[in-house]
Amino acid sequence: MMLLCAIAFIISSASSATLAQQSYSCKPNAVSCNDIKKYWPESPSKNYSIVTKEGTTYIYCNMEEPYCGSIGWTRLAYLNMSDATVNCPSGFRLYQSGGVRACVSNINWRQLYISSVSI
Repeated sequence: MMLLCAIAFIISSASSATLAQQSYSCKPNAVSCNDIKKYWPESPSKNYSIVTKEGTTYIYCNMEEPYCGSIGWTRLAYLNMSDATVNCPSGFRLYQSGGVRACVSNINWRQLYISSVSI
């Protein structure tokens, strides 16, 4: 696991050239929006770069609006499920209830929440 480290140098006021103290603060490298929110709670919604073993990628993280009881999420795809002609992608099945259409994972039956707002 990669670590992000911030080094703070505090210069002693008694001697302008003397390094009085070094402090280190390390946190695991964020690999998701949820990690960013966990390690830096005041992070705003915006584009972030994350580093994985495959390399650096750029994602938009929504840090204010909770979905599934969680803050710090990113949209994986956009499907306009209010359009009756739109089908779920491979690996998902259609779930309908009370006029709501959503794609549900065939694995673990976890519902994929899809925003109806286009970006």
